[in-house]
Amino acid sequence: MQGDAAYTVFFAFGIIWIAMGVAAFIGLLKLDKQQSGNQQQQTQFDGSGILVALPIILGIVVALAIAAKIS
Repeated sequence: MQGDAAYTVFFAFGIIWIAMGVAAFIGLLKLDKQQSGNQQQQTQFDGSGILVALPIILGIVVALAIAAKIS
């Protein structure tokens, strides 16, 4: 029973972190659009964006898989 509570808290913090990341990404896109004078500018991501995002996503997936297996 204690394992379920720990997993629930871990999962809740994961959801909070994902929500903060999505909000920051949306805010960044809106800020970029305001600074560019509302021109039609496409958002571009280079290789460094993948280098940052991939370990974060893999870390979340591995942590959730381990927590699911333990409980």
